[in-house]
Amino acid sequence: MTKRRIQTLPTLLANQIAAGEVVERPASIVKELLENSLDAGSTEIEVRVLEGGMQQITIIDNGTGIVKEDLVLAISPHATSKIYSLEELEDLHSLGFRGEALASIAAVSRFSLKSRHEAATTAWQVEMEGKSDAPEVKPASLAEGTKIEVMDLFFNTPARRKFLKTATTEFSHIEEVVRQLALSHAAVHFKLTHNQKEILNVSPGDVRKRLDALCGKGFASQSLFIQSQKTGLSLEGFVVEPKYLKRSAPYQYFYVNGRPIRDKLMLHAVREGYRDVLYGDHQPQYVLFLEIEPALVDFNVHPSKREVRFRESRLVHDFVRSEIKKALAGVVMEAFQRDEPPVFQQSSNQASFAKSNFMPPPKNDTTRPEDLFALFGGQKGRQDSNAIATDPSESEGRFGRVICQLKGLFILAENAEGLMIIDMHAAHERVLYERLKKQWHSNALETQLLLLPQAVALSKTEMATFKDHQAEVTKMGFVVDEWLDEKLMVREVPVSMLKAYIEHFMHDLLKDLQLLGASNKQADYLDQILAEVACHSAIQANQILTTTEMRQLLTDMEHTPNIDYCNHGRPTWRLFKVEELDRLFLRGQ
Repeated sequence: MTKRRIQTLPTLLANQIAAGEVVERPASIVKELLENSLDAGSTEIEVRVLEGGMQQITIIDNGTGIVKEDLVLAISPHATSKIYSLEELEDLHSLGFRGEALASIAAVSRFSLKSRHEAATTAWQVEMEGKSDAPEVKPASLAEGTKIEVMDLFFNTPARRKFLKTATTEFSHIEEVVRQLALSHAAVHFKLTHNQKEILNVSPGDVRKRLDALCGKGFASQSLFIQSQKTGLSLEGFVVEPKYLKRSAPYQYFYVNGRPIRDKLMLHAVREGYRDVLYGDHQPQYVLFLEIEPALVDFNVHPSKREVRFRESRLVHDFVRSEIKKALAGVVMEAFQRDEPPVFQQSSNQASFAKSNFMPPPKNDTTRPEDLFALFGGQKGRQDSNAIATDPSESEGRFGRVICQLKGLFILAENAEGLMIIDMHAAHERVLYERLKKQWHSNALETQLLLLPQAVALSKTEMATFKDHQAEVTKMGFVVDEWLDEKLMVREVPVSMLKAYIEHFMHDLLKDLQLLGASNKQADYLDQILAEVACHSAIQANQILTTTEMRQLLTDMEHTPNIDYCNHGRPTWRLFKVEELDRLFLRGQ
């Protein structure tokens, strides 16, 4: 190949190359334009789409608009009103900041931009068809705000158009983008149509209705509300209760300073928060908003702005993980079981939740005959007292008074709301597990010398990670020496690890250290061991309990974290309210 001289690329070609990073598909265009509308302070945004966005995308907003003199500049490369200096880049308060979006979009489509600035009496427009020449600015008819039309996407780069999927698939990506931004900007009215058919129409208002409209009916009532702050950090949002989770997880939304992200570190933190209560291969579902000082997070990592870099990644990870864990353990106030729901409010174009006074539900003092549930064929159990107490003055907690044992599997109890059915094995398993964890964490870590040191072969990356974090590995109870040929010699381990696969664990540990910079892997792994111990030590099926034993289990449940679920994520109890029983027996109908 003949060596060619270096020269500057033509403007149009440079913009088309840049479009390869910014405009992956029609949904990328919608994302960039919606971010501009939101940064302009819009409260009404309409998105119209034809044929999955390949034929046409129209976005109309009521934002501040663009002055006539800036219209041509707005579609020039790296021109923006969002930042003027490096200091502002490091203190971002807007969604967009790169300044190449409109130029890239206009380079691969038939493009029209109309805008009327809030201080102007006339609207103006510019049009482009993939050309580099400066367009003419013409008068236009438009209310205050901006209207952008993107037609015939990739008409001048047909090779790229071939990579697009069907109209249905492309529109599904557009709908997801609108949903993401509608969730984080709850004071904005969003409307989305496809081929003249209305798909979404969400107005500001009650948070439960908005969540249900965007994440499916029932999402709000199935979620727990999180609201927590730590120095420099704030986390608010909703996590779906484990009993409602499924193998598929269509609603996993995480925002940093109002910006939707898909970050491996945060995905790991959320899953770790769910870990103790996640059943099988079920997936977490959540809508979470993290606020952090802008100087402590870098959004300028990738053109899509979906990836971020935290200055204190471990601190952020542990904060998110621990707050989710607390919520699922019942430490944080439960969502919507209150007189006043939390309310979205808008601040600096970023969403947050207003604090609310949460009130517990009123007690239902209705009493029922104690012998009603004998119809279930229950067993009173081996009695070490004359009878199960039916005195209304008997102390009654969340799980109520013991009635009987059913089929050697369940405990039936009555509380203020109705009938409690408790899976005695699952409940006892959780009680023992949390007790074992507390005992283990309160004692000094015991280690034991291996009779024969175990060699662990590492990759070069793993060995480098080990050298960077050798002190942390030692604190976890491991005595490890470097050896030849990228190997470690493990000589001493925690006593609890003796039966574990040390080599497998070390690989996992180093992978975790590489991702997070520090690790809870040892504690996590030991928790798994303790969970197995608890499972085998808990009450087994067909084990007949005395009344005192059943009462003691219910008492222990009152003071146990995560008691709603066993170590494997199965529910430990179910409540059938009196109203449900009335409907079951057609009472009052």
